[in-house]
Amino acid sequence: MKFSSKRIKLVIIVGTLFIIGIFIMNRYIRVDVPYEKSDILYQENLEKGNIVLYKSSTGFRHAFYSNELKRWNVSLNAEMNPAEGVSWTMINDTKTPMFTLAGIISNSQVKSILVKQKTIEKNAKIIKIDEEFSVWYVTFDVLEKGVPDPLKIEAMSDTGEILWKDGVY
Repeated sequence: MKFSSKRIKLVIIVGTLFIIGIFIMNRYIRVDVPYEKSDILYQENLEKGNIVLYKSSTGFRHAFYSNELKRWNVSLNAEMNPAEGVSWTMINDTKTPMFTLAGIISNSQVKSILVKQKTIEKNAKIIKIDEEFSVWYVTFDVLEKGVPDPLKIEAMSDTGEILWKDGVY
């Protein structure tokens, strides 16, 4: 069987493009995601990895993919429809290069969430999903050193009134 040089070049080009496509898929599309059969509510690429907020069959969860460790770390469940208006869960694995908290807001009066310790405080990012509820998350590279002050979470109105709080006060 005789092949023309044009045909051989075409086969080489197509084969090379196929291999490049497989490399790109393996590099940038994660096939080991923990939320495969869940509803993704929000996802964002961060400097140290990816955070995904999602609804699973057991409730609200979030997951963090560490670029450094090349693996997912998944939170415990939080309520999808919190009676008090706010729910939260966290990932605090010392092997993960980032501490994360995330949750649901079902009270439309909540406009900001503040997570704090004695010497650290940070506002959460809030993402409106629909008229009924929003999701939120916050990340910390490090928490207080030594014997840390317990975390405090406050959900506030647009006037700064605390509508909900959790933690040790």
